[in-house]
Amino acid sequence: MDRPGRLQALQSLVRWAVDGAGAGLPFAGTAAGWLVPAIWIAWGLGFALLLLGAVAVHIVLRRFARRRTAGQPGFA
Repeated sequence: MDRPGRLQALQSLVRWAVDGAGAGLPFAGTAAGWLVPAIWIAWGLGFALLLLGAVAVHIVLRRFARRRTAGQPGFA
């Protein structure tokens, strides 16, 4: 393919992409209205799950340490 043919193909690709993006812009405004709260809710749930996991691991490790040191002298 010669150079002007490549340039025309690239121009038509860019034109197609801009036309497609322009058609989706009105949807982007309405999507932002519900997408932002949904992202915050997902972030909060993820944070809560990580926190609960850390608490569970802490409890399990504390119980394991108590069992291990209960029979040894010098430990209360």
